[in-house]
Amino acid sequence: MSATINSDDQHDSKRLKISSTNETFGNTDIMAAGTSSTQSNPLRAVYSAPQSTQTFEYSIASPLPSTDSSPENVPIKVAYLSELRKLVPNLQNDINVFLTERMEEDKKLAEAQGRQISEQERKEEENYGEEVVEEDA
Repeated sequence: MSATINSDDQHDSKRLKISSTNETFGNTDIMAAGTSSTQSNPLRAVYSAPQSTQTFEYSIASPLPSTDSSPENVPIKVAYLSELRKLVPNLQNDINVFLTERMEEDKKLAEAQGRQISEQERKEEENYGEEVVEEDA
């Protein structure tokens, strides 16, 4: 499974990788790696920009299930996916905090260079994460 999202923001040259089966979401590749129950199964995200790289990682204690669809393999898959499901929001939160800090740094740098954000950018930041319904008048 793979998806790509293009972004028009100033972070286009930056990339965040998280991998499992190497899925890409915008500037993010996601990975839950491991090939056997004896190997560590990390859930890892790597942010890459021209100036820096940041890695976020959580260990998955459950063994990586085989692709065998036998009934005895079902509890192993359920345990692995349950743990993965619990860790993904933690990883997302870490990434969001990091990217918010980076955006604030970029904003301060732009202001120090005398650049101001546009009115549209200001409104978008003000309403970030909120559903905004524009009224037809």
